[in-house]
Amino acid sequence: MIKSRHYVPMKEIEVKILEINVAKIVARLEAWGAKKIFDGELNVKFFDFPGNILRRNHQTLRLRDRGKFAELTFKHKLPAQKVKVAEENQIRLDNFYEAQEILKGIGMRETMHYIKHRLLYLLENVLFEIDKIEGCPPFLEIEAGSEAEIERWVHRLGYEMSETKAWSGSEVIKYYAGKKL
Repeated sequence: MIKSRHYVPMKEIEVKILEINVAKIVARLEAWGAKKIFDGELNVKFFDFPGNILRRNHQTLRLRDRGKFAELTFKHKLPAQKVKVAEENQIRLDNFYEAQEILKGIGMRETMHYIKHRLLYLLENVLFEIDKIEGCPPFLEIEAGSEAEIERWVHRLGYEMSETKAWSGSEVIKYYAGKKL
């Protein structure tokens, strides 16, 4: 988002709900008039400098291939209680593979890689992302402009805030890494 000549980073506010019934969530969202805006595979890679400089500072650099374009996203996680909050800066790129080579060329290394299937709905300026990553049951991410808005949608979908996680996708993967599904 650009206002005047000054860049304003987006504040990402979200929660995850693990082990969802995808058909039930999709049926509810579609019944409420949610618009499906993406259904496909995402190739996701995270990068950091040697010594994990970014991670030690609660920051991440993600390169994501969305098929028709790539996204490079820098996040700085902010302190929060019930929800995950991060300042997020993102740019679209034409070439996932060239971007990856540039990052490696400046001394960064790949720290995590996964492919996930994402089903993305939009309703009342709230994003509902249903993700499936190998080794993890499907989970829902709700991203909205405020914690109150997230709480409203969590309850509307039939959940309690105590059932949500203020986790990143990487934390979901780590959580299920040692579990037998």
